[in-house]
Parts: sequence; structure tokens; C-alpha cells
Amino acid sequence: MLRISHCELMERWALTYREDGYEVRAEEVSGLPVPEPINGVVPDLEATKDGQRVLVKIIEAVECLDDPSLREALLTLDAQRSENCVLHVVVAAECASGIKEKFDEWGVHADTVHVT
Repeated sequence: MLRISHCELMERWALTYREDGYEVRAEEVSGLPVPEPINGVVPDLEATKDGQRVLVKIIEAVECLDDPSLREALLTLDAQRSENCVLHVVVAAECASGIKEKFDEWGVHADTVHVT
């Protein structure tokens, strides 16, 4: 299976949100400002448009699901969800199987899960 790096996924999804008219901040994308930390967690991407804020976390490999800091980061971002703020999670195809169950186990309620 071909793996795409975290940085490549960030670049692709930053472009996708920008093409959809969002103003994007991204941690590792050249030419874009870095998102502000939220309780010590920096989202991979932050996209805003018309008063709507999207916080994005990217999971690029199955091994990432074993990292306790991923769960904590997702829970921190999840806590920001509101009428004007949503959580999107981008997962590599290899991570898609069982991801809903994993999020349920962790107590994470992503508004959208994009499989890439």
C-alpha cells in the first residue's frame, strides 16, 4: 500500500479547503500561517469561512492510533465543537476500518471523517 506522508496530506487538504473558499491555517504547509494552539493542541489545519470554523486532525497511519497523544489531541479539539465550530478528521484508507468504533471508545465525536 502506498503511504502518503502527514505533510503531503496536509498540503492536499489545505488546498481542498482553500478551493472550497475557506481561509486556511496549516502547521506544515509553506506559505500558510500556523493555527493557534487550543489548550496546548495545534490542529493540523484550521479552516474558516462565513463565521464557520473547521478544526482538522490528520491520521496518516494505523500506528498513530496507538499513540495516546492522538486521543488526547482529538478530545481537546472535540471539546471545541459548537454551532460554529466543527471537527473533521482525515484518515488514511488503511486506518478507516474500525475508526468509528475507536472514536466511540475514546469519546470523540468528529462531525466528518474523510477517508483518503
